[in-house]
This record gives sequence, structure tokens and C-alpha cells, in this order.
Amino acid sequence: MGRIVETYRHAGRNDAGVAPKIIDRGNDRVDLVYEVTEGKKSTVRQIEFVGNKVFGKRQLAAVIKTSATNMLSFLTGGDEYDPDRIGADREQLRLYYRNKGYADASVTSARPNTTRRCMDSR
Repeated sequence: MGRIVETYRHAGRNDAGVAPKIIDRGNDRVDLVYEVTEGKKSTVRQIEFVGNKVFGKRQLAAVIKTSATNMLSFLTGGDEYDPDRIGADREQLRLYYRNKGYADASVTSARPNTTRRCMDSR
């Protein structure tokens, strides 16, 4: 079940869940059914670069594959939250700085803010 959930998380569905069900068929036989709840897709609403002084946000955003949600997101899929892609983006940023002469530059963290917004019913 863990692998199924992990696969959904890497597809941007952090609320995915899997519940196994066993259906007894008699004669020492069972059917195993996995009920999957996909949940909503987790998308990247905003990307912030903190501590960058030499390169602007647009320059750094052009280096990474993850993008914030926009009108064309459904075509590119770059706005889906994927922890593996975030790791690759960190490495791309580090290489970008290094290739521009900043050998000691490091990307210390890439932290998602997963707070959810609630709609006010007033």
C-alpha cells in the first residue's frame, strides 16, 4: 500500500489513501481489493527564492522545472508538487550558480508550505 500512496504523492496527490479489502470466496480463497481515494491534486501556488541577491526571481525560475500554477499549467504539468522534482530543482540551482562563477553557492533547503486555505462562509 505504501508504494501505491507514494506513487500518487509523486503525481501531486498528497491526500491519496489506500484501503485494502479482503473478500472471502470460500475454500481458502480470497480476493484482495485496494480501494484508492485519489484526493485533490496538490499544486504549486507560488515559488519564492530567499537569499538570492545576484540573480532575479525570473532568472532562477527559468532554471527549475517546477512552476507556479498559471493558465497553461494543464499543458505542462510543472505546477504539480513532486518532492523528487523539487530535489532536482535544488541541484539545477546549485549548478546554475556554480556555472556562473559562484563555486561556494549552495541551496540549503526547499521547503513546501502546505498550509491549506479555508473558505470563509460569512
